[in-house]
Amino acid sequence: MSNPSNSLAAAVRELAGLSSDEGRDIYLSDGGHFENLGVYEMLRRRCAFILVSDAGADPTCTFFDLGGLVRKAKIDFDVDILFGHLSIGARAELPADAPKAAWALGLVRYPEGSVGAILYLKPTYVADLPVDVQSYGNGSKAFPHESTGDQFVSESQFESYRNLGWHLAMQLGSPSYVGFKEELAVQSFFSDAFDKAQAALADVDPMLLNRLRLRLQSGLVQG
Repeated sequence: MSNPSNSLAAAVRELAGLSSDEGRDIYLSDGGHFENLGVYEMLRRRCAFILVSDAGADPTCTFFDLGGLVRKAKIDFDVDILFGHLSIGARAELPADAPKAAWALGLVRYPEGSVGAILYLKPTYVADLPVDVQSYGNGSKAFPHESTGDQFVSESQFESYRNLGWHLAMQLGSPSYVGFKEELAVQSFFSDAFDKAQAALADVDPMLLNRLRLRLQSGLVQG
């Protein structure tokens, strides 16, 4: 609405949770105050394969945003998001030689009976990082979870985060899907992640895992 007569009233309605898609005013934001990972609407649309990168500052690995997503998915949509063992750990709390991962695969169970997969990535300080990333990390113990309140990013800081992201993504495999048809690339990518995540998913219902396995092998990407 152009030039609302009372913008304060619209802001109060938003703060009180009284805004809706039928109101005269629209509150436009990045959505971080509600669901910071951007997965909520994907679940509403019943997406089968979801890739999410959690880039929020979380130095102690509380998984605050992920936990909020899981709760909202169940309360609002009756959708279950199930993870097995999460081996993603905070830099300060794990021994230098402890095995660390930067990603986890979860299972999505929709109330209609269909299943999907969510691949969750989080910046993590792992072993065998490139030397330039290690160098930056040696000088910043908060890396890779420095405060997002600092909006002045240096070239070395930017490049360290970029190279860290590339290195962690390669844990999932080399970019061998280039040239695939889009549907096959998505299927192959998630199928490979599923194979690598078998041990971590040991506590998840085996019947659900088998349904997800069959969906990955079906050759069809739905949702």
